[in-house]
Amino acid sequence: MSDEKMVMTVRIQKDVAEQFNKLIGEIGLRRDTYLNRLLPSEVELLSELPPNSERAARFSKLSAQWFEDQKTRLGLKLDTALVQRINDVCREKGIVRDAFIGTFLEFLVDGYEGDSESVGSPLGKVFALIEDPYYEAYAGNINIYKGRLHLDDSWFEEEGPFKDALTLGSGRGRKGRETKEDA
Repeated sequence: MSDEKMVMTVRIQKDVAEQFNKLIGEIGLRRDTYLNRLLPSEVELLSELPPNSERAARFSKLSAQWFEDQKTRLGLKLDTALVQRINDVCREKGIVRDAFIGTFLEFLVDGYEGDSESVGSPLGKVFALIEDPYYEAYAGNINIYKGRLHLDDSWFEEEGPFKDALTLGSGRGRKGRETKEDA
């Protein structure tokens, strides 16, 4: 996108905003840079959906005013072209821009539970991997060091590459430095 930035202020659920900001901070990401990277593809996916009917669009605007006491303002510094694209697509599709952003942030924080599919929190997964890089290895009860760092003597006693390596390597470092006894 462009280098020009502008602040887009959205009103979303307080708990979603707090959890999103907390996870982003703990992971060590720059919130607005991260959203500038993800939102363009989300807007394009939205643009491919059919628009709401006029009645649904009115309901969407009306329902956006519900539970205002449970919402907070969130200022996002995004690419100017991206903000314009979000505004245009939301207007074209008849959805409230804040609802679009809020729903996306909620997905990042909580994941998605559908009828046949379920997706865990993407930011939760990233946090788990950053906090513990062996997270997936532990989940599968895999010892990633087995066979790499901790070798028992059986590896060297059995016929095979390790025993051969010890035998062949025992004379290394002497080439060109023969003594009278070697002759």
